[in-house]
Amino acid sequence: MLHLPLVHFGFGSAAVLRHVLADVGVRQPLFITDAGVRGSGGLDYVLKAFGDSRVPIFDAVGEPPTFAAVDAAAGTYRAARCDGIVAVGGGSVIDTAKMASVLASQGGSTADYAGAAERITKPAAPLVVLPSTSGSGSEVSPSTGIHPAAGEPGVRTRAPRLMPVATICDPELTLTMPPRLTASAGLDALTHCIEGYLSPAGNPVVDSIALGGITRIAAHLERAVADGADRQAREAMMLGALEGGISIGKGLGPAHALATVFSHWPVAHGTLAALSLPPSLDLMERHVPGRMAAVAQALGLPAGQSANGFRSLLERLHERCGIPLTLRAAGCTDGDPAALARAAEASAVNLTSPYRPSIQEYEDMVSRIIG
Repeated sequence: MLHLPLVHFGFGSAAVLRHVLADVGVRQPLFITDAGVRGSGGLDYVLKAFGDSRVPIFDAVGEPPTFAAVDAAAGTYRAARCDGIVAVGGGSVIDTAKMASVLASQGGSTADYAGAAERITKPAAPLVVLPSTSGSGSEVSPSTGIHPAAGEPGVRTRAPRLMPVATICDPELTLTMPPRLTASAGLDALTHCIEGYLSPAGNPVVDSIALGGITRIAAHLERAVADGADRQAREAMMLGALEGGISIGKGLGPAHALATVFSHWPVAHGTLAALSLPPSLDLMERHVPGRMAAVAQALGLPAGQSANGFRSLLERLHERCGIPLTLRAAGCTDGDPAALARAAEASAVNLTSPYRPSIQEYEDMVSRIIG
């Protein structure tokens, strides 16, 4: 089964926002964003397309998104008597808006619902999303990841009512992304496509989308990093991120189990996932070689070379924009590999992996990733 929001895609598609909101009965939307998007002119671009800048705005979303930010956004929603939400930003903004839409409908606080999807029993406030990065795929996903506080691991919640009602993918919003953010977000999208495809859940439609996303991102990521004004590359990367968001509907795997347990460190999620993918792919080459052969083909590599090819991509991005090659290089050295491995092995995403690593295998991966 494939359940998606209404999707508008292409340069200039922000112009449909007012019509989309009218179609779902929203007259007083709260715009949720962050300081970076607001400072880059991204929010102004959307408000100009919307045709009204006199709207309630919440721009205090941080990285990572926290319970406190969600609660504050919901407070702004209630104070301004809003009847819907527009999220303009990357994964942190979108995830914040998703959980805020639940609080707007059901009341309470983020702590009441984070990690407790069964408590989300009412339709959320209508949410329309305009992603400003090409990475998280949260714009087409019924999942959200919110941290109790900065420096603490995120809590993942997956519930059908967290799905936006509409997504407007306008690549114009990504033209100002700096190279390192472009790289980190793109690596996140590529990891989503790969782990989604590898999931044993049977869905040939999503498998085709995932393989297409792998090929598209592999062909355009370095172009987008090298030249942020390359409109063809930006459009391809936004489509690849959308395909990644669809792909993770099948599930995730060890790279995201590791990225989650590493999330207390101040490193972008996409970078954490990308650093975690090569050692995971080494295992998958041994245990699911048939599926991995298709991944290698999509990447344009010989069979058995996906992990090495991904490492080479990381090295090139390191040279171009400083993506770290180890967590130690990013200043993250205070973790206990054994404890991190136990937490990763206990992650629910292992249930959708074609092979579940042992605690010892996870500990070996943790040590390699830390460096």
